[in-house]
Amino acid sequence: MRFEGTDTALMVLCEEGENENFDMAFKRSYKHEFGFLLETNILVDDIKVGCTAVLIPFDSRALIVVFDHDPAGPWHRKDL
Repeated sequence: MRFEGTDTALMVLCEEGENENFDMAFKRSYKHEFGFLLETNILVDDIKVGCTAVLIPFDSRALIVVFDHDPAGPWHRKDL
């Protein structure tokens, strides 16, 4: 994320256990890094997504199980 009109982007995570959104997390991180905040729009430059795959041997073939995250809900299992 970065302020519109700037070149410096920060990757931010919301604090666990806190009632914090990404806007608040970005402003907290930016102020900690630079000591001030700007009054411009916040832009999302890129998004980092992760997943975990487990390989389980099954009758000399492979069964791949992927755990996906739905942004609107919990992690769920997806069999391929």
